[in-house]
Amino acid sequence: MSIPFLIAIAVIIVVVLASIAAYLHWKLFQRQVERDRAKQKQTLERLDKRRYALSSIVVLCRGMIGGQVTATETSMRVSVLLEAICLPKEDLEYYVAFFKLAQSTAHIPILDAWKALSKKEKNSFETERLNLERQYHDFIIAAAERLIENKAVYTEHIAKS
Repeated sequence: MSIPFLIAIAVIIVVVLASIAAYLHWKLFQRQVERDRAKQKQTLERLDKRRYALSSIVVLCRGMIGGQVTATETSMRVSVLLEAICLPKEDLEYYVAFFKLAQSTAHIPILDAWKALSKKEKNSFETERLNLERQYHDFIIAAAERLIENKAVYTEHIAKS
């Protein structure tokens, strides 16, 4: 075997290995691009969900202040939605009334369980609910107004996180 023949074989091997390396590098790059796109899409979806949750909170608070939604219903929904928008802990402290009223009324049956109650049981739970709402009324209204007033601040917070 001649030296030029061996050099030609070596060059062919190097070219094949370089081609394989380039192909694998390209595949790795493509995979990274796909991962980045998926991560960006996931981030945008999370932001959209948090914005929607904040919008829902504001609608609920306005509905409660306007008398279309009970304080109990608002508290149950808002307490869950507040956790979804991931406000700083120090801001959540302003809304503790929602959490307390929701927790205080959590034992009251809803939907089908409510329908299954006797009239006496319904009246008893209704009286209890109304008493709890009266107890928390001023705090709930203040918290709802604060949420409505701070919508822009919280929207900005969501966008930054």
